[in-house]
Amino acid sequence: MQPTFSREQLRARTFRSMGTVVSLTVASGTSAQTAVDELQSAVDVVGEIFTQLDLTFSLYREGSEASRLARGELTLAYASELMQELYAVASEWRIDTEGAFTAERPDGALDLSGIVKAHAMREAALSLGALGLQNWCLNAGGDVLEAGHRGPRTLGLKIPTRGRPASLIRSIARS
Repeated sequence: MQPTFSREQLRARTFRSMGTVVSLTVASGTSAQTAVDELQSAVDVVGEIFTQLDLTFSLYREGSEASRLARGELTLAYASELMQELYAVASEWRIDTEGAFTAERPDGALDLSGIVKAHAMREAALSLGALGLQNWCLNAGGDVLEAGHRGPRTLGLKIPTRGRPASLIRSIARS
């Protein structure tokens, strides 16, 4: 998804993290080189946020804190402050969703991957604001967060299909 901004150039970069593709699109009215530099700085910061969270919370990385918890080598009481904070958030989500969301896998192991990406996006938004960027769109595996766009627009939802172009399943007007 790319927001449209009048008189501004859109520049985008993608990177892989958390088992998905993350894209950052930034609108800039500055010179071409300044816009490229702004985007690269933004991608560096956002990429580092995603990377550090993935290193901590990935259950696919043998040495991650999350993997150590899942194997019983570490208990939540001795886990990092961030691990404990996100577990508390996950517990609130479980209550708010009446159990539809849970931070435990069927085998009982703790799995915070359901909220870590949302946390990464929130942290990225704060960092993009600190960089002075006002018009951007962050898409992490279909979870989209944007800033700066005002006014109505249409969002399209697509289903990717292997070997074929994605097909539009729904268009939503948003004001």
